[in-house]
Amino acid sequence: MRRKHTCENDVKADVKELLTKYGWTHWANSAGPHSVPGIEDRSALRRGMFLAVESKFGKRELTVLQQNRLDAVAAAGGYVWVARETNLEAFEMLLKNLQ
Repeated sequence: MRRKHTCENDVKADVKELLTKYGWTHWANSAGPHSVPGIEDRSALRRGMFLAVESKFGKRELTVLQQNRLDAVAAAGGYVWVARETNLEAFEMLLKNLQ
């Protein structure tokens, strides 16, 4: 994992690295006119589990659409995580626990 984060892309890179390290199949999502409103930055699958990860840097907050999307994933039985430069170790612990 990166030790110094200067932007959201650094957080996204660490999320990608951790998901790969723990054996998740994952992909980046692109927001646009033909995507789900508030689509998470990265989706992941492992052994029948679905994980939606939204990455944020600094004081940036979720939009209402992003929160609604994460709520919908959780309500459907999926896992959700808002990754920040300050909680990547906790994210790694989650991935370890889901093995």
